[in-house]
Amino acid sequence: MLGGDWALHRGAAVFVDGPATALTVQNNLFEQLNGNALMLSNDVSYSNVLNNSFISIGESAMLAVGSSRLLDATAGKGRLPTKNLFEGNLVDSIGIYGKQTSAYFKAVARENIFRRNVIFNGPRAGINFNDGAAGGEIVDGNLLFNFVRDSGDHGMFNSWDRQPYLYSSIDGDASSAVASHPLTHQITNNFCLNKNYATTHTEFSLYCFDHDDGSSQYNSTGNVMYQGNPLLTFNRFETSSEFNMYIS
Repeated sequence: MLGGDWALHRGAAVFVDGPATALTVQNNLFEQLNGNALMLSNDVSYSNVLNNSFISIGESAMLAVGSSRLLDATAGKGRLPTKNLFEGNLVDSIGIYGKQTSAYFKAVARENIFRRNVIFNGPRAGINFNDGAAGGEIVDGNLLFNFVRDSGDHGMFNSWDRQPYLYSSIDGDASSAVASHPLTHQITNNFCLNKNYATTHTEFSLYCFDHDDGSSQYNSTGNVMYQGNPLLTFNRFETSSEFNMYIS
């Protein structure tokens, strides 16, 4: 069961399928790959993806993707990438072949950090959260521009959250996205340049941050958003936006 629109190939040039912990992928060049570049799959935790360059990638550059049995993502049935760090990476041009792609894509994951990266040039969202799952993701201090070149919808950042997931908390207690809330996602201190040199009918994407289809538990604070509509929220709750700068 997917919380969002996108499907993907579970594979990459560098593919880490958990259980795995405390790995580091650092100072590499990923260039002219036909598919995904780097994926942390299932229970990969406390690992670092640092200071890599991703150039002309066929599908997505960096992915954190877990598994569930329908809506059950508890331990033993579902496995979630947890508390991994993606920092200081450069992404120039993704989605050469696959269009449901992003510089950073996450699905059924929790408490990962995407920080201080420079990402640009892609057909749809630069960062895509396919569901809310357990929450707690951090997107901080990134520069995003020239995405959504092949469609008029989406934003530089896009999220969906159509499905509740049952998951296990860090201390082992079961929690439900229906009965108790996932942790809040923090979207902070990012610089989003919405205008782009589109390849189709659009001159810029509709939104900087697109919280769509029930996306909830988001705090967007201290971001700079240049051109386009600043924020879309649709059928969501406990989502806040404050102290952001909008430049038309």
